Amino acid sequence: MSKGSFKATEQTEYLCGRNAVREALAADISRYHKLLLSKSISAVFDREIRAIARMSEIPVQIVPQQKLDRILPGVNHQGVALAISAVAYTSVHELLSSVAPTLDDVQARKPIILILDHIQDPYNLGAMLRTAVAAGVSGVIIPDRDAAPVNASALKTSAGMAQHIPIARTQRLSLVLEELKERGYWIVGTDAQAELT
Repeated sequence: MSKGSFKATEQTEYLCGRNAVREALAADISRYHKLLLSKSISAVFDREIRAIARMSEIPVQIVPQQKLDRILPGVNHQGVALAISAVAYTSVHELLSSVAPTLDDVQARKPIILILDHIQDPYNLGAMLRTAVAAGVSGVIIPDRDAAPVNASALKTSAGMAQHIPIARTQRLSLVLEELKERGYWIVGTDAQAELT
């Protein structure tokens, strides 16, 4: 991998520099959470790196140069930073196949898959992951956008338990719910705003 800047903030670690990020995205993508691009980077690099990120299903966020300078003070980030998760993510297909690959397996094992939507505080996410492990949950699925990353804060709050449960990311939770139904899972949902009937 090309030499690039590495910076850890209070909640997130970043890999910075165009060549380092490009090579990282071409290798193991399981720990990458989000790609931050400055509005000022060249159009050619912007198209290239966005295409790589899209193929890897990594969200891209365009930010002002000042934001990168603020979150990465003193780092030569070259207008690009890759947010790194504290744990490796898996795909939904890999998670479900490892937990219960067939309908018969689902019916026999009765595994629990926890889907977390719109959990934006990493401390809340960490607490939920800790509880999920204690409750015997087989895997967790989170959206890849508008959700807290499994970062250092989430890992610390989970008391390290986040590393003991497979976590998958998806762009389409609605399709995941349909796939779970087809595989024989029961779907139960909760909402803080729901009314008791």
